[in-house]
Amino acid sequence: MVSNEAEGIGLSVQNLQIGATPCNCNARAAKGIGYDTPQAQLQAAANYMANRDKEREKVVQREVTEQLDKLDDRWLKEIRADLGGQELIENPNLLRNRVSQQAALYSVAFGLKPKDAISAAIKNTRSHYTVIHGMALDVNDRRIPPDFEELAKDHLNEVYKKYGKELGISSARDLYLVPSGEMSDVFIIMAKGRLIGPIGALGVPGEETVLTPEKLDAARERIRSTQIKNATDPVQKAIKRTQEPAGSFNPAEDDKLR
Repeated sequence: MVSNEAEGIGLSVQNLQIGATPCNCNARAAKGIGYDTPQAQLQAAANYMANRDKEREKVVQREVTEQLDKLDDRWLKEIRADLGGQELIENPNLLRNRVSQQAALYSVAFGLKPKDAISAAIKNTRSHYTVIHGMALDVNDRRIPPDFEELAKDHLNEVYKKYGKELGISSARDLYLVPSGEMSDVFIIMAKGRLIGPIGALGVPGEETVLTPEKLDAARERIRSTQIKNATDPVQKAIKRTQEPAGSFNPAEDDKLR
């Protein structure tokens, strides 16, 4: 949310753009580089509007692109360190476009040099994404639980068990998620395999094609039940052994309990 004062003079920074591309020039974007007060947001929005010039914006975007090219994949390594560690990100262009747009925005709105604007954009991008099965996913402004990644992977594994063969995929990692819309808590399930695209377009029933908050709750319960079962099974086996008739000792079974 921007300040009422900013909205009052028509500077709804959530709708500001670089060229024709919508950019996230709002409180969250500003906060990423320290502009987290209503006064600073207002000043940033005012600066952006005052400095808007199509030719200048083209120059800024070109400078940002050139700086990103100089960084090679170092910018991605910075992001990847917080998004799954060493896991390969299979859709880096999504992140690069986001960093590029944010950096150009910061450069125009806040007067940052391209290098500094890129550093701020990387920091901001890291806080907005997670990685599910190698695919970066924008989770900003979405009400997701802290254990979202674990729950999402569990649900995708269940979908794979049911429809993997039909979809022609070899593992649950061939399923990933994309947002269903702005600020939505629902995610569309996609396939990476031979048949690429939303699984709803590949023959999977409609209710099975999305990940919802209710399905996350079901995944949490499924994980909890499995954990309880894994914890109690050895105890139940030990109890059963004490009830067996004398002379029925099984060394192999005893080794399993150790």
